[in-house]
Amino acid sequence: MNEKLKPCPFCGGKAVIEVIEPHRHIICKMPVYTGGAFIECTECGGAISGETGTEATKKWNRRANDEID
Repeated sequence: MNEKLKPCPFCGGKAVIEVIEPHRHIICKMPVYTGGAFIECTECGGAISGETGTEATKKWNRRANDEID
């Protein structure tokens, strides 16, 4: 995942990404977390998630004026 995050589509603020790797929970009987990614604007809190960093980035960078795939 090398694609740069575009500015926030809502306010133009800076976005940050957090990728959470798969892991087991310390609490008994909790299922294994399969991993995911979360992107959030540092200004307005606009956010999106995905199963991977690449998926979340693709969603975040999508704009209404982009061509439909």
